[in-house]
Amino acid sequence: MITNNPHGGNLRTNLEKAYALGWVGNKENFIDASANLNPLGHPPWLNEILYKAHENVTHYPDPDYLSLTNATALYHKVPRGSIVFGNGADEIMFALGRALYKFFIHASCTNMQSQNQPRMQNLGISNNSLKPEGMNHHETLKTGHFYHNHYHNHKPAAIIAVPSYTSYGEALTNAGFTVQETTYSQLSSMLQSLCTEKTKETEPHISHNVDGCNRIKHESIENKINDSPYITDNCTTLWIGAPNNPDGVLPFGYPESIIQLADKYPHCIFVIDEAFIDFTEHTSLLQYISTRSKLPENIIVIRSLTKIFAVPGLRIGYAIVPEQLSQALRNEIPNWPLNTIAEQFSIRSFTLPDTFQYIEKTRLFITEEKQRIFSALDNYYTFSQSCANFYCI
Repeated sequence: MITNNPHGGNLRTNLEKAYALGWVGNKENFIDASANLNPLGHPPWLNEILYKAHENVTHYPDPDYLSLTNATALYHKVPRGSIVFGNGADEIMFALGRALYKFFIHASCTNMQSQNQPRMQNLGISNNSLKPEGMNHHETLKTGHFYHNHYHNHKPAAIIAVPSYTSYGEALTNAGFTVQETTYSQLSSMLQSLCTEKTKETEPHISHNVDGCNRIKHESIENKINDSPYITDNCTTLWIGAPNNPDGVLPFGYPESIIQLADKYPHCIFVIDEAFIDFTEHTSLLQYISTRSKLPENIIVIRSLTKIFAVPGLRIGYAIVPEQLSQALRNEIPNWPLNTIAEQFSIRSFTLPDTFQYIEKTRLFITEEKQRIFSALDNYYTFSQSCANFYCI
C-alpha cells in the first residue's frame, strides 16, 4: 500500500529521488536532511538499552507504564495522572483530535435535564466535580456549559497557526473538526497585544522572550485576531507549535503569553506542541509552570523524545493533559503504545543526569551552527529567525 504521508525522514523515497536525479552514492553515505533530528546523533545510553533489549522483549511492556510515568512526572514536576504516552507525537495528536471532538460533541448534545452537563462518563471523565450552578470561567471546561450554549448547532471548530506541522490539520480534520487557519504572525500580534494589556494592568514587570526567535513583522491592528469573533464564539481548540515547524519561531512572549491567552479564553483548549523546545535556549511551558503553579486546565502540552535524542525509529511521544481529560485521551490510544525498548530508553532518559549534559551540549552546538549558517545566508536570502535546529528560507 502506498501512503500519502508527507512527513520527512522517509529514507526509501528520498533515496529513490536522489538516484533519479543522478546521485550514485550508497545508502551509508546518504545525508537525509528531511527530518529535524539532533545532529549529534543518539545519546550513548541507547547502546546499553539495545544491548540488554533481549532481556525485555520476551515480555509485554507494563500496560500502565508505572515506572516511566513516575520518572516523567518527577522530570517535569507534573501530576502522574496527567501523563499520557503514545507511539510518537503523531499518535498523540490524532488520538487527541478524536478525544476533544467527542468531548465537544457530548457537551453540545447534552439535554437540558442534565443542566447542560456533558455526559463525560463515556469519555472516562467523572461528573463528581461538575458544578453547573454558580460556576466560574475555569469550570466551563469541566461542565461543558459554554459548549452547550455556543456549539449546539455548530460543528466544533479548531484553529491552527500556519505554516505549521501538517499533522495538526490532518488530526483535527479526521476527527471531524472544521479547521480554520490564521497566520503565525497574526498569532504573535495577538500575543503581543495581550502582553501589552497585561503589563499595563500588572506593572511593573512581565519578562518576554524578545530575541530573534520571536521577533516577527507584526501585521496591522485590523488583522489581529485578538478578540476576534471566530476565536471567542466559534473556536473550541487552538493548536500551536512552540517552536513552530517549519520555521522554528516561538510565539511572542512564550511561555507567559500562552498562559495569559488560555486565561483570557477559558472555553478554548490550547494544544501546545513542544517537540523541539529542547533545542532552544528558552524556558519551556512545563518548566515555567513547575516553578509557579499547576498547568491551566485548558492547556495540553505535547512532547517527543524522537527529535532531541535522534531516535525516530523508537516512536516515543507523550502529552501532559488536564487530569479530567487524560483518561479520555488514553481511551483513544491502543494498549501498549510503547514497546519495551522505547519504554526502557525513556526511563533512562528521564532519570540519568547525563540527559541534561547531552541536551546542553546539543543547544551549544545548535547555537554555534546557527550563527555560522545565518551569517553565510544573510547577504543572499531571507530566512526565519529560528531558535530551533531548523529554519525556513
